[in-house]
Amino acid sequence: MHYLMELVDITAMDTITTTCENLSSWIDAMSKLTSEFTMNFEATYGYDPGENCLVAVVADQENDALQALSAQEVPSDLIHFYRKVKQVQLPDVGNGIFVNSAEDVVDGLAGGSPQR
Repeated sequence: MHYLMELVDITAMDTITTTCENLSSWIDAMSKLTSEFTMNFEATYGYDPGENCLVAVVADQENDALQALSAQEVPSDLIHFYRKVKQVQLPDVGNGIFVNSAEDVVDGLAGGSPQR
């Protein structure tokens, strides 16, 4: 679990420039570790895990949200991240780790999410 927490440290990603290679490696490692983590979860904690997953973007999937984020002048690393990762849901890791989809981010920037 400790290794999973290190890989999940999304906050550390803003201190480096993401590249296709290290982001792809992170996606592969997270997908594998998420499967391993949930496999023994119930035996370890006594209850079923939530839906712990990393959803990768399907290759060549056109995404209007990425164009909208680019128009908002968000950091290029975030655009690069969303070209590869659709969403991250890890409710059973630490206090829960969630990375909303690009569509949710665009909706939030447009005022569609709670502001307080």
